[in-house]
Amino acid sequence: MSSKPVSDLPALAQWLGLPTPRQKRSAEKKGQPPDEMTRKVRKHIEDLIYPARARADRCAVILGISPGHMGNRLRREGTTFTKLLDTEIRNRVTILRGEGLPEEGISQALGYDNFAAYVLAMRRIVKEQRDE
Repeated sequence: MSSKPVSDLPALAQWLGLPTPRQKRSAEKKGQPPDEMTRKVRKHIEDLIYPARARADRCAVILGISPGHMGNRLRREGTTFTKLLDTEIRNRVTILRGEGLPEEGISQALGYDNFAAYVLAMRRIVKEQRDE
């Protein structure tokens, strides 16, 4: 009885109609709730007093990983640092507008030193929200 070499196992699985280990992993990832990295980054952003000053590299250092690794893990989970940050800023703007705070006050509460930078950021966030 001859045995197949290990390198031929994916071909054998495909010939038998079975999913390969890579296909199994990708199928398991689809439709799952946010993974650990997304939760950790979201928690870090939520804990910030001034989310406008958040930076991906600082977040990665706090989490004890490299910025590239954090970005790759977030992409695998279907998101990015910018998307998570924009969601948090959008949520805070909604709350602050509901409290009747003027736009200049909202920009200061979020940590924008320059009102024009706040306006540009809000345009980008609203545009991306419409595109989704």
